[in-house]
Amino acid sequence: MPARMVRLKVVNRANIVTFYYSRDDGAWVKHPWQMEVSGYHHNVLGGFLSLKFGVYCAGRRGLKLRDFVYTALERS
Repeated sequence: MPARMVRLKVVNRANIVTFYYSRDDGAWVKHPWQMEVSGYHHNVLGGFLSLKFGVYCAGRRGLKLRDFVYTALERS
């Protein structure tokens, strides 16, 4: 049975993007894929100032994106 709500968390630390998701129960689960994204900087491809977040939804039903929050992490 599909979840009624899924929360997503995308973390970019040292150019390694890690994905997390949470279904209705609220427990965060780390997705097994990570991406190394240093090749997407503006000095490599030209014109990109930062990575941009995107969501793709497949299927017959729609997607409602709400409560979007972007938080910059402090550099250590």
